[in-house]
Amino acid sequence: MSTLEEPLSKRPRLDDTEQQAAQQQQQQQLQPQQHDQAGPTIQALFQIPAGLKREPSPGAMHGCRIAAWALQDAPESAVYCSAIATGPRVYWSQVSALRQQVKPEQGKEGILLPVRLTAQPVLHLEQLSHAGEVQALALHQCARQQQAAEQGQQAQQLLLASVDSYGSGSVTRLQLQVQQQGSESAAVVEDEQAGRLVATPAGTPAVLAQLRLRPQDACREGGWAGACFSSSSSASDAGLLLAAARGFARDVSLYDVESGGVVRTYHTALNPYALKFLPPDLAGSDGQLLAVAESHVVSLWDARAAGAAGGCVQRLATATVGQPLYALDWCAAQGGLLGSAGAERSVFITEPRKWKLLSKWGGATRLAIHSLSFLQADPRYAVLAGLDLEVLCGRWDKPGSSARAFQSTAAADDGEPAAAAAAAAAKPTIPAAPGAPGSGDRTRAPAAAAAAVTGDGVGSSGGDGGSANPTAAASAGFSFRGDARWLGVSKAAGVDVLAGFAASGNLVYARVR
Repeated sequence: MSTLEEPLSKRPRLDDTEQQAAQQQQQQQLQPQQHDQAGPTIQALFQIPAGLKREPSPGAMHGCRIAAWALQDAPESAVYCSAIATGPRVYWSQVSALRQQVKPEQGKEGILLPVRLTAQPVLHLEQLSHAGEVQALALHQCARQQQAAEQGQQAQQLLLASVDSYGSGSVTRLQLQVQQQGSESAAVVEDEQAGRLVATPAGTPAVLAQLRLRPQDACREGGWAGACFSSSSSASDAGLLLAAARGFARDVSLYDVESGGVVRTYHTALNPYALKFLPPDLAGSDGQLLAVAESHVVSLWDARAAGAAGGCVQRLATATVGQPLYALDWCAAQGGLLGSAGAERSVFITEPRKWKLLSKWGGATRLAIHSLSFLQADPRYAVLAGLDLEVLCGRWDKPGSSARAFQSTAAADDGEPAAAAAAAAAKPTIPAAPGAPGSGDRTRAPAAAAAAVTGDGVGSSGGDGGSANPTAAASAGFSFRGDARWLGVSKAAGVDVLAGFAASGNLVYARVR
């Protein structure tokens, strides 16, 4: 044996696990600022009673019966409004609150509690009558009115879509009057007799026009229904579409907003649970690509296609079989991504151009996720809500919140040894407790719970994901809690304003910065 071969054979070698740990530590030392950035905070959080004469109807388990909108988001005159539905009726809430007087209170484990305010009862939109229980609401700002709002004009026009459990609905054009800054109606005033803050109304909407929507084939059995508007890059609303899905009928109908007629109807292979139009800036979409969550599968439909093919262009089994996806939303990070979440309590990030699973935030919440929204200011943060009382915000791209399978694939693509990638995928995790999908909380011993949380406070995830404490997993974000189960949580378009409708009949508004 030569003298040169002996030192090489005796050179100590690190195993694959230690080698990967050393590489991760080196990356954290080179880029310490990547994970130490300040996360989003809540600047205003308040709760007002809706003033309904009776308790809200239960609706579908994963339904969202609230649509949020922000007329003004300036600290001097923040105007929040939302449409809510209970039974066959639709109501309108429009209040204004100053940021300085509605700062949230902090409860146990860092969870924020909304400030309780009193307000005028919500306005009943009597023109919007339905035969069945309203299951979905959607808001869209008219293109011309959006340009007028950017120029500082006070009046704004919105399109409000409502769909009941049988798939029938309406599209209503509303005109909203925004109060001038500094007016008494656009502030939080103090009730001297009651000694509490009062959120005053900021104007009422006027119904300008209404179109009725009827599906081509009537469905006898009612159930969940969803609705969403398409987005257009043109200066007018020409070609604007409304997609309405029915769970039991397994179909998605596309309506022309101008005429109210049915453009075409697609029949899904599985029961649909959520739908979302992709933005028009996506290459080749022109705002006509519709993503539908069919059970555990995310399918992509081209609204311009018809015929025997049915318009379905892509299908991807994102979640585990038997774990439905209840929420879809568009994420503006990395050129545009599609997020989905559901009974698996995980957030899945899909690359729409290559149509493959990019990342997974496992075990993000305690129960099934029914609402998913990405922040406008920083799309790396996702806002989640489900069957419990909590609304959670956390980063889906932090180490420990990504899928081990994706990390293994990325490591292999970068030229790392396959054994190192396999060791990363084989990292010990805490298995999920048995039970119905998304219906049970995880109970762990203190030692197991401590082992499931990494050093930076982010829960590590495995194949099914597992976070011992969702609040600790989202330590870089925030969390607040309502007083009852959420009937829906919605984020206003273009701004980071959240609105939640609780089963107690209260409305919660939150402004994120």
